[in-house]
Amino acid sequence: MLIGRKKQMIDPRKNFTVRLSDKERERIMQAAKENGLTPSEYLRELVLHGGKVDTTLMLDRRDLVNQISKVGNNVNQIAHVANASQTVSEYKIMQIKDYMKDIYNLLMEVLNKWQ
Repeated sequence: MLIGRKKQMIDPRKNFTVRLSDKERERIMQAAKENGLTPSEYLRELVLHGGKVDTTLMLDRRDLVNQISKVGNNVNQIAHVANASQTVSEYKIMQIKDYMKDIYNLLMEVLNKWQ
């Protein structure tokens, strides 16, 4: 399966069927919701981590992706204004590029720690 703009290959997900009673299913759905996870994410965490669900990393990743999206949105808005008015100085453009490099370096540092 291909993802992203660079068309990276990732392993496709495989389905795994589990039979549950209505009560068991409801407990899993509720626990997943309380931990801010989908039922699949919650069960995956349970199975892979010996019955313990640590949602902090997963929630941190979601928050990071959300924040990156907001930064990208802001950059697009700045670019739109700059293109419309053409009043952004070369200095400001270089400053924005430097900020983006800093953000990129910080992201790479965080991603390397998460792997």
